[in-house]
Amino acid sequence: MDLRVEDRADRIFGVLRLAAVPLVAASELYVSHPHETPTRFWVAVGAFAVYAVAALRPPAQHRWLLTAGDLFFAGALSFASGGGFSQFRFGFVFAPLASAFRRRPLVTFSASLAAAAIYLAQALAHPSRTERADAESFAAIQASYLLWIGLVATGLSALLARHERELERLGDARQRLVAEAMAAEERERKRVAEVIHDDAIQHLLAARFELAAAGPSEHVERADRVIGETVAHLRRTMADLHPHLLERAGLAAAARAAGERAAARGGFALDLRCSIPPGGGNEQVLLRSLGELVANAASHAHASHVMAVLERRGGDDVLRVADDGVGFDPAVLDGRIDAGHIGLLSLRERAEALGGRFALETAPGAGTSVCLSLPPRPQASAPSTAAAKAASSAAVPMLQAATAAASRPRASASPTLADGAGQPRKRPRLS
Repeated sequence: MDLRVEDRADRIFGVLRLAAVPLVAASELYVSHPHETPTRFWVAVGAFAVYAVAALRPPAQHRWLLTAGDLFFAGALSFASGGGFSQFRFGFVFAPLASAFRRRPLVTFSASLAAAAIYLAQALAHPSRTERADAESFAAIQASYLLWIGLVATGLSALLARHERELERLGDARQRLVAEAMAAEERERKRVAEVIHDDAIQHLLAARFELAAAGPSEHVERADRVIGETVAHLRRTMADLHPHLLERAGLAAAARAAGERAAARGGFALDLRCSIPPGGGNEQVLLRSLGELVANAASHAHASHVMAVLERRGGDDVLRVADDGVGFDPAVLDGRIDAGHIGLLSLRERAEALGGRFALETAPGAGTSVCLSLPPRPQASAPSTAAAKAASSAAVPMLQAATAAASRPRASASPTLADGAGQPRKRPRLS
């Protein structure tokens, strides 16, 4: 059961409970009651006001105390203001209705029985019962109405509980479908990356070898340089399609490599920290999301500094990325799909489909901060922590060296790519 929904329901009913305090006071001031006991009544109103304020923030694990408190004060205030004829007799429906919106049919039915019993008990015990011949029948009819309203509340609670179970079932099915779609996408990406490696790159390297037999010339050197640049580009495309480094060295190394590629393209300084241990099951999603966010910073933010943090917090895997770029108006995010900008929207949909949360903070001229939180998911296999750390320390330099070697012509070294970061305007903050 979603506790956040229960929290919202408790807050709403807390405000309604507090609003009942002046209403109860007004009923005593402007409506006469048989056998009034003003001192006892105002003491009960004061205690009820204190309870209503305290109930604005109820203990999450003891919500039954709210039901018990509502029934107790309904009985106390009714007995102090006329017994069975009290205007506050209508307050007995509050406890069953509040229980109904917590989606607990059994608790709602029990609260309904208790409300009718407490009303009937205090009505028959009140001195006003002897002043009217129909007092007992009046109390019985009122208790019957309370039972009827309680049955309605119980039916509403059962419908809400069934609706919640259906939503949970649909949510679980959606998560499974998204996970299967992502797995299929990764398999296809891996297949394409293998085709690039085994066919396209190998053919280009073979052509480069054949060029060596043609002897040195300006045309041969130019063709050799173009082949080298193409091979380097294909290797980067392979890394984007399927991060083999993630499988071999873990998330930290793969995230570092992806971030450095984006920083080189966008010309910004990158501050990246990763402390997520292996085995959370979200490594692929986090790496794809990080790549999308730093790519956005490189393409649209015009940032000079980007901070990215991957951490395990509260049992969830959390990715936070902030830049000091131009920012944008978050109100136009949903409308950007018409212009073909679906990156952030796809991240939000993916996170929500996996049971996570997506938070965006941005404004024109104020940079952009994105926080992605995902619950842990089962994973078939994951590298051990020691193996991941050991491979991470060696795999990143190896990957950079391999890329540089592929892009270097056979006879002369190609110029290196400058990072172009410059001095950052300001360091973005991650809250």
